[in-house]
Amino acid sequence: MADQRNMPQHPAILHLHIHLLEMSDEPERAIDSADRLRGLCPDAGHIHHMPGHIYVLCGKAFQANGLPGTFCNSLEEAVSKAFSAVIEKTDILFSPGFASFDCFKNYTDRGNYFVKCVLDLKKISSMSTHNTSLDFVH
Repeated sequence: MADQRNMPQHPAILHLHIHLLEMSDEPERAIDSADRLRGLCPDAGHIHHMPGHIYVLCGKAFQANGLPGTFCNSLEEAVSKAFSAVIEKTDILFSPGFASFDCFKNYTDRGNYFVKCVLDLKKISSMSTHNTSLDFVH
């Protein structure tokens, strides 16, 4: 299989392995294939972009370019992890990697829920000793 380490694989096998696992419950099983395929076929547009499928699903899209990123299973988890990671006042980029299939009615509903998560966390944080304040413009 494409995820067995130190075995040369044809780009087509790596490509199909990524497609096979990208919508599974374990897309992280294709990270090795994505890492191997990355840069292997720079002139083949579709093949060249394939590692991005897995990197986005596993929160590695930014790390692949030297930027920090975290995979979360829910909006609440993303807001909580972002808040926990902050040591001093800073800006945090919230960028969902893909659509929230069947979780929200539409993008407005998702946006409103995000605002609720931030405001709920702001209420909780005002009662705790966490030394970071949430400045949020709604």
